[in-house]
Amino acid sequence: MDIQPHAKLEPEAYLTSLLGEVQTMDENAFPPSDREACQHEQVIGEPTPYMKKMWALSIMYQRESERLGVEVKFSPDDVRARAQAEEAQYKCDTLREIFWTLVKQHTDSWGTVGALGMRKGWKLVRFEPRDHMPPIFRRLLGGE
Repeated sequence: MDIQPHAKLEPEAYLTSLLGEVQTMDENAFPPSDREACQHEQVIGEPTPYMKKMWALSIMYQRESERLGVEVKFSPDDVRARAQAEEAQYKCDTLREIFWTLVKQHTDSWGTVGALGMRKGWKLVRFEPRDHMPPIFRRLLGGE
């Protein structure tokens, strides 16, 4: 995929264009990881087909950003590649934020405790994050 420079779009048109790309994405192009849900994770649902397409598009933009990042690394004066990499990463981040907002809405998870994740087979899970920080570091950082 090559991100083509856009004519300067108004913000509403730019966002409409990005969300329009979701509709054309193959939801199975980039499925979630093969990580199974753990015992300490509660399966709370599955994303809708539209949400799956949004996830896949975010992964596509992440891959494109990383590919362009390699170009920039070896051609640091390539201003166009740098701009395209930045735009791809921002699109990825934006789509991910919208995706997780939709997950909270779809699973009625507003105000709930715990983190959300996605596992093999498009399973949405809620879990309590495990604290892997050694106690000495927690104390140094003001915890405990």
